[in-house]
Amino acid sequence: MLGWALNEEMNIGEYITRAGALLSTVSDDYELILIDDGSTDRTAAIAREMGRTRPWLRIHSNGCNRGPGYNTKQAIRLSTKDY
Repeated sequence: MLGWALNEEMNIGEYITRAGALLSTVSDDYELILIDDGSTDRTAAIAREMGRTRPWLRIHSNGCNRGPGYNTKQAIRLSTKDY
């Protein structure tokens, strides 16, 4: 699964939890590539903390906001599973 976030500290935890629940119903070999798109809040920190107990969660942070087109290409490039 590919996803990106910008200043989503209030929502990122639930997103990751729900994505993991969904993915576990369709496969036992999955990953969520999450791109933090230059957030200025705690989005990346929360995601990284959650990633400590979720080996299927891979997080990448952009230094600045790059937009959905760039993030989609970046997430595909970072993926290690079939998509």
